Amino acid sequence: MKKRILLAGIITCFTLIAAGCSSSSSNETSAKDVDLNDVYTKITETVTLPGDMSEISESELTSLYGIDMDEVKQYAGSITMVSTSSDEIIMLEATDSNAAADLKEKVDNRYEAKLNEMRDYLPDEYEKINACSVYSEGNYVAMFVSDDSAAMTEIFKEAIGK
Repeated sequence: MKKRILLAGIITCFTLIAAGCSSSSSNETSAKDVDLNDVYTKITETVTLPGDMSEISESELTSLYGIDMDEVKQYAGSITMVSTSSDEIIMLEATDSNAAADLKEKVDNRYEAKLNEMRDYLPDEYEKINACSVYSEGNYVAMFVSDDSAAMTEIFKEAIGK
């Protein structure tokens, strides 16, 4: 009789421990799930983008940023192709932390190139870019070059939980 009670107690303990562990890990996973297209939609609903912005394609990520798409889990953004405007939005989720570091470096390089390009060409656009920065957190990397970059960055940070 004592063996049965002891066995029932041990089984109950293991069941509670297993339930607690599985509940915890599913919460961690759901807290990290962010759809960057939804974040982009929220940005476009909150701030007014220039009318000449178009969605960034995979080929533009490769040619403008030098990004290897194998490092990208998802992305969203837009860019102006008008030479007198520097507006650009890019949000990336990397496949892992190593890829995130590589993407951050490539977006930093793009930021510096834009800054150098506009330095003498269009001083007002240079000031706009200079007021912006590249943001990274975990596997996420973003750059918002816009007069509304602060608002865009806040929307992004809120979406990824920072």
